[in-house]
Amino acid sequence: MLYSQDTTQFGDHEWLFDRKDALLHVRDRTLITMTTNIRDAINPHAVYSPGLAMSLDDNGGAVIDSFFGFGYTGLPVKGSAVYGPTETLLPSALDDLADLGYLRVPFKRIPRISASGVDDVVEIVRMAGHKYGADNLLFRGQTTEYYLHRSPAFCDLFYGDSNVLEPSLLPSAMRRKPSIETCMPEFMMWVQLWQETSLNLLGNRLDGLRAAVFEQMAAPVRNNWSEPRFYFQALALAQHYGLPSVGLDVSSDLNVALFFALREAVKSGKQKMHYRSVPSTCRPVIYILVREGTREYAFHDSVPFILQFGRPANQKAWFMHLGFGLASNAVADQIVAAIYLGASSSHDSIPEANELFPSPELDRLGTFLSSIGDLASEPLRAVLSDLYWVEDNY
Repeated sequence: MLYSQDTTQFGDHEWLFDRKDALLHVRDRTLITMTTNIRDAINPHAVYSPGLAMSLDDNGGAVIDSFFGFGYTGLPVKGSAVYGPTETLLPSALDDLADLGYLRVPFKRIPRISASGVDDVVEIVRMAGHKYGADNLLFRGQTTEYYLHRSPAFCDLFYGDSNVLEPSLLPSAMRRKPSIETCMPEFMMWVQLWQETSLNLLGNRLDGLRAAVFEQMAAPVRNNWSEPRFYFQALALAQHYGLPSVGLDVSSDLNVALFFALREAVKSGKQKMHYRSVPSTCRPVIYILVREGTREYAFHDSVPFILQFGRPANQKAWFMHLGFGLASNAVADQIVAAIYLGASSSHDSIPEANELFPSPELDRLGTFLSSIGDLASEPLRAVLSDLYWVEDNY
């Protein structure tokens, strides 16, 4: 077996780590390829870290942090802090606002900022846009923040601090069964069938010149079915209609992120949900992320405009595809700030649930997927059972 999580691989150091640390031992690092989503460099360390030396002899293998894809020829010695002590890292554009300290990812600190209300968030986003470019910003809202919860031993060895907070943005596919690999080919088939049916219905309503123009508009849709980009299009749709995904939902619209930070979904019947204000015990968070250029893509770029309706379109959705292989949490690299709101925060700009989740009458793809029923395979039926319709807020 090439990859092993057996802590005995670490010899005298086996007592240090457990499975939640996600350290993998690779017996032959020459077999590591980019398809495993590992970073190019081996033995990377921060400029101002105390140093880098291995406590184990180099036997041709590697120890990989499978949350972030960084590999080392062995275990760093105690005190190395290879990801950089927080206090030595270069400040970011928003560090002056970091009244709650920092989140940590390898080689980077992320300012944690408190906001008294939505207007504060808007101002922080304005400042981030000035630094990084407003068009480069994406947003994710969560009712609560999640962490990797790695052992103090790991955090001390790699960060020089046993109490660091590493944000967890692990994709849902890691937590749910059946896997996306099991369902995706069939899901793509159904999406193609729906698109073809929709195009035929639209085309049949037209005649003459209008029909000819429509055929020109529809041609790129049909061409996409044989192109790799159709897979990404289907992934963007799957994320919104119940399938376990290998990516992360974000939005180019701050107000959409605010909705998902300040509203929680509550079941109100079979495949029905309400959204309501989060309870006072919650501490909602807004992540500001900066586009990297190859890891993410916009729904409106992956789906032809004549079929741009439904949940992803209304939510101005972007899909960040990076949660796979040996870098399952690497999306967290792109966070540049975490903003924390009070649960009672509100603002006129926050949309209503039915604006982001159209009704069955307006969401034709959702209606089609709900109608498949026993025609789908058992794995696809299982995941489509999570497709829910949203009623008004309460």
